[in-house]
Amino acid sequence: MLLIADSGSTKTTWLLVNSSSREEWQTEGLNPVSLSPESMIRIIASNQRLNGIANDVQTLYFYGAGCNGKSRCITVASVLQMHFMNATIRVDSDLKGAVLAVTGNQKGIIGILGTGSNACYWDGNNIIQYTPALGYILGDEGSGSKLGIHLIRNFLYRKLPISLQADMQMTYQLDKDMVIDQVYQQEQAKSYLASFTPFIVKHKDHPFIKNMVRQHFESFIDNHIAAYIQQYPQTPVHFVGSVAYFLEEVLSELLQKKGILVGNILRNPTAALADYIIAKEKE
Repeated sequence: MLLIADSGSTKTTWLLVNSSSREEWQTEGLNPVSLSPESMIRIIASNQRLNGIANDVQTLYFYGAGCNGKSRCITVASVLQMHFMNATIRVDSDLKGAVLAVTGNQKGIIGILGTGSNACYWDGNNIIQYTPALGYILGDEGSGSKLGIHLIRNFLYRKLPISLQADMQMTYQLDKDMVIDQVYQQEQAKSYLASFTPFIVKHKDHPFIKNMVRQHFESFIDNHIAAYIQQYPQTPVHFVGSVAYFLEEVLSELLQKKGILVGNILRNPTAALADYIIAKEKE
């Protein structure tokens, strides 16, 4: 029994692969940067489906946000091994999962635009990074968390257009104290900030929102994608993540204006990743 996990800061998508079927479900995100091992264990143990297959999983591939260093990969692997005691555990970054899902063994530039953001060049065998992922305080340009910060700040300062201000209040019933608590006191601040992405998508054609999204995507392209285009011109740029997927029109327009080739844009890489892993295991 093969289990594949694609984990961001907000959610983890699990895909169970049997010889004749696939089953997919989600839990909270398992990011070792923002969660303690105890919190990750709690999330896993609280899911009935994961409990039901704990002893049957033979191989588990886990691709996660925050798994970009050896020590963090070891931490996540240890947490998973406690639950899936009979499984061979393989942990790598969400960036590696995105690469394999959208390009396989083909060369390309890959960007992640979800709760957080990241980018790299894939030479068919190795990930090459010129710019680091700095997290939602210092980096994460173009991500759901960064867009959420911009939106919430303008809401609390009452600088949103009247229609957006009213819909934001009606939708979320926000006040300053609630926001401050979620951002500064709770464990999953990054996910909270990104949770306003559906509101942004809902109003993506509003001039204020469109300009905000364009501004943040421009920052992502200039700070990350441009570094790879300079080294590998005429290389297609692929994207993974719900922000890229639902706001594809603005993203593609910006890239094309800069003469950048647009490749695949996937909301969720799990299914394509499973196809790649299964094909490799059959070789």
